Amino acid sequence: MGNALISRIVFPKTLKFKIDDLDPADQYARLYADRVVDAINALNLPRYGLGNYIASNPRNKPTAAQQKKLDDLGRAGKRLMGFCRTNLFKRLESSGHSFLLSL
Repeated sequence: MGNALISRIVFPKTLKFKIDDLDPADQYARLYADRVVDAINALNLPRYGLGNYIASNPRNKPTAAQQKKLDDLGRAGKRLMGFCRTNLFKRLESSGHSFLLSL
């Protein structure tokens, strides 16, 4: 190829499709059924929500520096749990096997 410069420009393409909630054969309608969405949203995901397990009345009060870390932990956990749920939906779209591996 020598000195040839190869460039590749890729633009994302939007793919639109209809979801028919009334068609039992529509796999996407089943994937995004209310009970599936509710089940994924109800997952506790403790690894990503450590801020939910902070003692409300600790034996020893945290220092100012420790309190800042605890506050940050709570905020970051909510974002991480949302990100994790999004990834679970993506895995579910991929295949049931992929989804189960992720769980």
